[in-house]
Amino acid sequence: MSSLDAFASEKLAGLRQRSLLRTLVETTRTDDIWAVRDGRRLLSGSYAQIREDAAWLGEQGVTELFYDLNWDPQVGNPSVAPEAAAERAGEILAELAPR
Repeated sequence: MSSLDAFASEKLAGLRQRSLLRTLVETTRTDDIWAVRDGRRLLSGSYAQIREDAAWLGEQGVTELFYDLNWDPQVGNPSVAPEAAAERAGEILAELAPR
């Protein structure tokens, strides 16, 4: 075994031992922005489904998620009254907060 192979093997073993070794998880991109898992777009659907996806992503090593509320038409649409948009944003944040 070459010294580079030995070095890489030692590094990988150290990462594995500390549970820091990253592994690839297969997802399927169906267009420019969506990833699909088990036939459903990740981070879409009911609040329960989105929380489930967030938990699964955490198991895969994701440490942060950013929910861009501007994509919700009841929040990011300028024709929606600011009070209604704020109420909807509060609902989303409450439902998707870590439990």
